[in-house]
Amino acid sequence: MQRRICAAQNLCSAEFVQRRICAAQNLCYAKFAFRKTCVTQNLRYAVLKKIVPAGKDLYYMKNENLFPIGEFARLCGVKKDTLFHYDKIGILKPEVIAENGYRYYSYRQFSTFDIIACLKECGTPLREIKSYIDNQDTEYFLDILQDKERILEEEQAKIERMRRVMKNTVAMTKKALTVESGTCGIEECGEEHMLVTEKLCIKEGSPADQMNAIDQLFHVIEEIKMQEEFPIGSIVLKEHLLEGEFIEDYYYCKISGSADHPRYLKKPAGTYAFIYHVGPYQTLPESYRKLIAFIGSQDYGIRGNGYEQEMMNHLAVKDPEKYVLKISIKIGKLD
Repeated sequence: MQRRICAAQNLCSAEFVQRRICAAQNLCYAKFAFRKTCVTQNLRYAVLKKIVPAGKDLYYMKNENLFPIGEFARLCGVKKDTLFHYDKIGILKPEVIAENGYRYYSYRQFSTFDIIACLKECGTPLREIKSYIDNQDTEYFLDILQDKERILEEEQAKIERMRRVMKNTVAMTKKALTVESGTCGIEECGEEHMLVTEKLCIKEGSPADQMNAIDQLFHVIEEIKMQEEFPIGSIVLKEHLLEGEFIEDYYYCKISGSADHPRYLKKPAGTYAFIYHVGPYQTLPESYRKLIAFIGSQDYGIRGNGYEQEMMNHLAVKDPEKYVLKISIKIGKLD
């Protein structure tokens, strides 16, 4: 049985990336919303000053009191279809519809359009914008902007997390390209924080059970919002290592700090022996046996669990023979 359910991880990772891409786009649009609206307003009023003689109301002028839909759309920087849609939903209707069906807008409606443009680029749905226009009020306006500010802060935090995940994943993938298969070593490690699945029963369970476990883990990751790397890893309990059983007991994902959650687990600091495994998951037991033999040869004993860190998997390479994992086992000197 393949040790990772690639389909589930692909789906979760793809959804994760797509959500972050959408978050980044929303943030970029909102970032320039007010600036763009102000610039557009200033340019438009500069045009109007040339059209409207001083002291005269454009609306009541004999010929120039109204703007055809094409001209109004041009000055607003949108297509006519946008104005047709706004008319249809009742958010911005023409001032006049002539007998021949031509639509005309007054200069007063530029202000209404500016409200729509500003709130729309902040991510406000059109139905909420219509509600505000129908019930325009300063407190309501502040409520909308403060709510959008909160949303933007959340999106910004998501983007920062995504940048951290990307940075760590890039560094790990580059490291994977330099390792030599079967290389063993001993290192001192600080504590690490992770979220884990429920206890797995690989022997008795089905692939569907593994997929559900992975899916639940990704739901917890989204809830905690502290992910550090894309790939998930595996934990093999100490007692199974000692028995020569190298089937994973938990899946885990590294996070940036401790979390008050039942799925939180701290990997203890200490001395760890490690080996780099290059190849498919099916040959992992060979690397475990080689690492355990190395531990004994160095007068150490197994003192804790084994951790499989996926450095390069199906997300980065197609051929399973090129997968790279780092297996680490907590050790201590023999008495």
